[in-house]
Amino acid sequence: MHTKRFLWFYLLLAFSLCAQLGFGQTLTISDTGETGISGTNWSISGNILTATENASIHPAVIEKALDLGDLSIQVTEEKGTILIQSPISSSKGHVLKLIAKSSIQVYESIKISGGEIYLSVTNNKIAKGSISVNSDISVESVSSQGGNILLEAKNITLSEKAVLTATGPTGGGNILVGGDWQGGASIENRVFEDPNKLKQATKVSMHAKAIINASATENGNGGTVVLWSDIKNSTSVTKAHGTIFAKGGSISGDGGMIETSGSLLETDGIVISTESINGKVGLWLLDPTNDLSIVDIGDGDKYIGESSIETATIVSALNSSDVRIYNPTSGDTTSVLGDIVYTGNNYLTIDSAGPLYIRGVDIQAGGISLIAKEEIIIDTRAVTLTANRASNSLGQVVISSDYDGNQTGTNRFYQALNITTNGGDVFIGGGNKDGTAYGNSTDWNGIEFTGLTINTNGGDVNIRGESDNSSGLRFASGTIINTSGGNVYMRGETEDNAGIYFVSDTSINSGSGTIYLEGYNTTSNSVYGIYTDESFNHTFQSSNTTTDAIKLVGHSDNNRGLQLYGDVKIYATGANGGITLETNGTSSSDHSILFSGGSTEILALSGPILFDVKQAAGATDLYKITIMFTLVLNQEH
Repeated sequence: MHTKRFLWFYLLLAFSLCAQLGFGQTLTISDTGETGISGTNWSISGNILTATENASIHPAVIEKALDLGDLSIQVTEEKGTILIQSPISSSKGHVLKLIAKSSIQVYESIKISGGEIYLSVTNNKIAKGSISVNSDISVESVSSQGGNILLEAKNITLSEKAVLTATGPTGGGNILVGGDWQGGASIENRVFEDPNKLKQATKVSMHAKAIINASATENGNGGTVVLWSDIKNSTSVTKAHGTIFAKGGSISGDGGMIETSGSLLETDGIVISTESINGKVGLWLLDPTNDLSIVDIGDGDKYIGESSIETATIVSALNSSDVRIYNPTSGDTTSVLGDIVYTGNNYLTIDSAGPLYIRGVDIQAGGISLIAKEEIIIDTRAVTLTANRASNSLGQVVISSDYDGNQTGTNRFYQALNITTNGGDVFIGGGNKDGTAYGNSTDWNGIEFTGLTINTNGGDVNIRGESDNSSGLRFASGTIINTSGGNVYMRGETEDNAGIYFVSDTSINSGSGTIYLEGYNTTSNSVYGIYTDESFNHTFQSSNTTTDAIKLVGHSDNNRGLQLYGDVKIYATGANGGITLETNGTSSSDHSILFSGGSTEILALSGPILFDVKQAAGATDLYKITIMFTLVLNQEH
């Protein structure tokens, strides 16, 4: 008996000493707490409420202070905790910041109309401790834009009872859990000017029943929602399994932005929407790290494991948002291994800082961008890309490698590529995210096609490639391009071989659009500007009515500007539609324009045919040609 009494005495003494030393300090906000402006172990000075040891405060103390202005509540000890056990509510739109060094636990609601609620567990340098939300946190506004909810801690948990709301009739607010947009790195999209305002979390977990809503309710844009854990920390994980909305207003306004990112990212069961009834749809950004696989395993759970995203997740999100999947780590591979088939108008972007592999899949969305800082490779089976939206830009298809311009990647298509748009433009190139420049190759063709079929239904086609030691553009295994009125533009640059090299059957028909091909070879190693292989048929046809309905330009500083072998047919069938074949460069060792190895037909229905030879030829300017209808010869040396 005496032994038990002594044990209890020492336990009580130990707890008392721990409290005095600052271990286990707790500030409780409860209906049973103290009122006034000070109490046991707590006091208010200006707009700061400080608790030095265990304390209990009535919510009315906080609400009264918020009536007057912003309020910060802080516990001072290293293992201090703040517990919200009774509701806090204010209509004044001020800022409430809770600061602890161990944990903040929310068991009852915090509501500040149109204001800011900032929960922070840090040591002013890094995130520490934990935040657990088990109730409502709301900065909803009834008359203006929603406010801000900021959660900052090492570990953040949104339980099944968590509801975070930042809605407003004139715009959605901002809900940042674990960090700002891209951890604060994105100047364009981050909420706060200071990229380090929010310390980055290591673990963020959102329960499947949790809800986050930063939507506009009437006239206004949706807000910004971020669930972020430090992607540079290999142990970080973001588990986003709940419902997240950042919708545009019901009357007007665009959809907002949602980001879910982490070194390990789980999104199984997630429901997201950035839709807009009368504006532009918003964006969902997924930003995992390490090698990333996009797969379809058919079990419907929208998740398969570490650094993988199931295609069903992407399709589900596209139903109510544009989607951007971004793998940010240089050298990490992104692989698309499963079909992504979405029949609506929203846009899909797959963005890799490392190589991007598109492996035998069908990808269908409103518009599609496949972009990488390194190479883009199609290497197992044929790939089909379909853009649904009837818009030049929003219904476009973009494939662009080496978009940072560091000459670290090219487009290598070892299998057939099939592209169909509903009037959208097609850009295949590199050097930027739009595919309108060159991805330079130092050890391969600038772009190599092994079977290419494009049908744009009125959209333009733009293809650009550059190589230091092979062809700028190489077309093998059949090329068919039909634009039904869209323009076709190609430019290939090289320091060796051909600027543009057609080594298979070729059929390019622009309808009423123009065809303009430029092949440039610019060193002493130059061979050809544009080359068509003698073993195949090559047809270029346009019904455009301008004098340059079809224009082929070949530049070579050493050899032939245009070497048109095989059966070559160039038809300008529109009234007054013309054909121009131009060569330039310092010199040619023999012919500037050479036709050989087959039958050549150059037909202009009623427009001019111009051979514009600006390249000095060692032998003849034109070699082996039969011309039908109008010929205008312009020779310059």
